Amino acid sequence: MQFKAIPGYSSIKQKILFLAQKDVLPHAQLYSGSSSSPYFAFALALATYLNCKNRSDIDSCGRCSGCQKIKKVIHPDIHFIFPTCSNHLQVNHHYFIKSWQKFLIENQYPSIVGWALALGANKQLIITKEEAEKIMYSTKIFPIESQYKIFIIWCPEYFHISTANALLKIFEEPPSHVLFFLVTHNAEKVLPTIISRTQRFNIPPFSQENIMQIFKSYPISRSQLRSYIFLSAQDIALIKHWMQEEQYFYDTFLFFRSWLRFCYKKDFAGLYNQVEKFATWDKEKQYDYFFFCICMMRHVFLAFFLEIDREYIPDYVYQFLQNFVKRFNSKKVVAIIHHLNKKYHHLERNAQPKILFLSLSMHIHNILHC
Repeated sequence: MQFKAIPGYSSIKQKILFLAQKDVLPHAQLYSGSSSSPYFAFALALATYLNCKNRSDIDSCGRCSGCQKIKKVIHPDIHFIFPTCSNHLQVNHHYFIKSWQKFLIENQYPSIVGWALALGANKQLIITKEEAEKIMYSTKIFPIESQYKIFIIWCPEYFHISTANALLKIFEEPPSHVLFFLVTHNAEKVLPTIISRTQRFNIPPFSQENIMQIFKSYPISRSQLRSYIFLSAQDIALIKHWMQEEQYFYDTFLFFRSWLRFCYKKDFAGLYNQVEKFATWDKEKQYDYFFFCICMMRHVFLAFFLEIDREYIPDYVYQFLQNFVKRFNSKKVVAIIHHLNKKYHHLERNAQPKILFLSLSMHIHNILHC
């Protein structure tokens, strides 16, 4: 990953590069942002820059052995720490490394949901105390090819409490040859004792133009891409999914609209069919659907206060927004969003899909009729 692969953010790049060139980088850094922010990309770009053998004042070369090894996720001085699943704890560590390498090569902007699916996890993810012991041992060993041994800790909010406590001292006073890059899109869930020992770089979300640049090589019209950016709340993973399957957005919207109608009417036959269909989807599609619903209800909420921008919304979506705003009030929309978020987190914790979706349907019926 090179800095030039991240469109925009010139001031943040200049600040990070200045610290790197003056050799005054904090030894523990926290890169945080939203799910539509390149917080992970910045940590990886800095790691690449520090390990580049022919770096310039503005970027790594992308061609030397150091850059190529990082691109292939095999650099001996770059260590990735990431959550794993408790049902896989007895699996050889080599299994996780191979899975992570494949996942990271395929996903420049990785998500915890995508990682859980790639791992086949069916329990809560966690960074174990054993990982802390490996970090403590590895910090005693000097780097092989570079000036620094870099630990990129992805999703530190998944630290087991004993893991976090074991690492506090090393975060506060790491050896001079060690750098810690903590990366997260849930900084509010990271333990305050960890945050206090890091220098935080808050990376804002991508702008619409940034995302347009990322997907400029995809075979899709600019107007269609702008529509996807607007409707997805700039979520890169969801935009990519919609572009890969042309009918995916339309089919998801039809399912969503029918589901709300069945909830309103308390049509048990219709709801039963939808619950059964939802349960047959794989985890990724279930997650995508919940995020789609949250995005759509967000647009409904905004429609109460702002004029709907028809330029980025298909006619069938515009008609839905108009009808919903006419029949219901904003408080009901807020309540629906609250329950969608709540059930989404339950789904992350492997709640039974049928029970979860039926329970959500009943809650929404009650909200629409209260």
